Amino acid sequence: MNVVSEGADHIRNVTWRELRDDVAKVAGAMVASGVQEGDRIAAVISNRLEAIVICLAALSIGAIWSSSSPDMGVDGVLSRLTQIRPKLVFCESEVTYNAKQRDLLPNHCQWAKVLSRDAQLTKVVVISGQREIPTEECHKMTTWDRFLDLDTGRPLTFKQLPFDHPGFIVYSSGTSGPPKCIVHSAGGLLLQVRKDSFFSYDIRKGDTILQYTTTGWIMWAMVLVSLSFGGRVVVYDGSPFVPDALVLLRLVERLRVNVLGTSAKFLSMLMDSWVKPRDVIDLSSLRTITSTGSTLTAKTARWFYKEGFPQNIHLVSTCGGTDLACSLISGVATQPLYAGEIQAAALGMAVDIFDVDSDAGVSIRMSGTPGELVCTRPFPSQPVSFWGDNTGEKSDGVLNPAGVRFGSAEIYNVIDGDKEILDSLCVGQRRQHDSDETVVLFVQMYPAYKFTSSVVNRLREAVRSKLSPRHVPHYIFEVPDIPHTINGKKIEILVKKIISGQNPQIEQADAQQQQKWNISRL
Repeated sequence: MNVVSEGADHIRNVTWRELRDDVAKVAGAMVASGVQEGDRIAAVISNRLEAIVICLAALSIGAIWSSSSPDMGVDGVLSRLTQIRPKLVFCESEVTYNAKQRDLLPNHCQWAKVLSRDAQLTKVVVISGQREIPTEECHKMTTWDRFLDLDTGRPLTFKQLPFDHPGFIVYSSGTSGPPKCIVHSAGGLLLQVRKDSFFSYDIRKGDTILQYTTTGWIMWAMVLVSLSFGGRVVVYDGSPFVPDALVLLRLVERLRVNVLGTSAKFLSMLMDSWVKPRDVIDLSSLRTITSTGSTLTAKTARWFYKEGFPQNIHLVSTCGGTDLACSLISGVATQPLYAGEIQAAALGMAVDIFDVDSDAGVSIRMSGTPGELVCTRPFPSQPVSFWGDNTGEKSDGVLNPAGVRFGSAEIYNVIDGDKEILDSLCVGQRRQHDSDETVVLFVQMYPAYKFTSSVVNRLREAVRSKLSPRHVPHYIFEVPDIPHTINGKKIEILVKKIISGQNPQIEQADAQQQQKWNISRL
């Protein structure tokens, strides 16, 4: 394994023996802390060696792993972890991203104080550099070194459990309330990710694999499962554009990477930087580049082969989901590749396209008409349960800027706390010519207040601090009204279609609905 920090100035080599010894030590400390089968182990952590070690240690005991990216704010962490009630939470004192070091301890102390009220939580373990850990503010906080001192030298054993034993909790976008806690089985996730890796990405035994991801994205499973191929896994933490747009590709050249996992946003930004990687980087080791998270446009795909990369590389555009832990449609190395299209259904997935205007499950797969992508038969990695789900609420209005999925409800939870905002509506805008989705926030002010630049800045800072920089709306506009249905539900989907230039038909709505919606005024 190669562990690389932002900028790739230093590469740390980790052997299989060192990895196993580290996992054994952490597992021993977990057992000494009272961790048992079925307990939840959470981490607010970047894509670093310790994340892999902690996850493997938890799985060896039969505990359930759940991770979030460290750029998540206090409210985002609490909305997830208060639901799953972890026995242990791991975090880090600071991170470096985009050449800036960020102190995370103030945020950690806030959510740790709340979680510490739950007797289920025994420790908050802080992986720290040179920082002093404020244990007096949160008595359950401890350092990484003190936690490891609890290990008694217990030999590493992996508990033998059923295929569908819960192994992972991941989170939905949170469109209608707190994020849903999706429980995946250890066996299902491992099998499906290995299947996609082998058949769609052409990963082979002994390959060197670099998947760019955060721990809060389902693609982090690729980092973990890549270990099972017995080759070398490159663990990269930081911005893919520091010090410049070629930092990941220089790693490909230096480490002779065979499979590079990235996103459509990364490739489009690479294209917009006017860099031609194949002219300046030795990419001869690369066999496959994967793209997911958002739509890979035809323009980007054409640039990839005409100017950007060697033509022998297989560009795999894949579409899956957090709730699937696998691909629905993906690449096939032996089939033709067309710009703007995904090659085929993933192996073993009964994929179809249903008519969005029908509740009868009408297939329109061969019609050329856009519809809902569905899977009509069971598959090994479908969720085994939803942790603490007693609401049965419907999800809609998912936002997906730069491939980062989250729900409008997360934004509303922040905006609703502003005394000057009467109502708000948050949707994504993606027009036909747009390569990515843009988050747009509409706000309705109370009559006594005016919409000014200071309001915009205050709202953006509130979202950034309470959620994350990735949640911050690109545009914030004032509107006289926010459209609702007769039942009081915000009309997100229709507004999204309108500002994305899709011109949906609304004239069939009755007069009462038309008046309530206020679509024309918006």
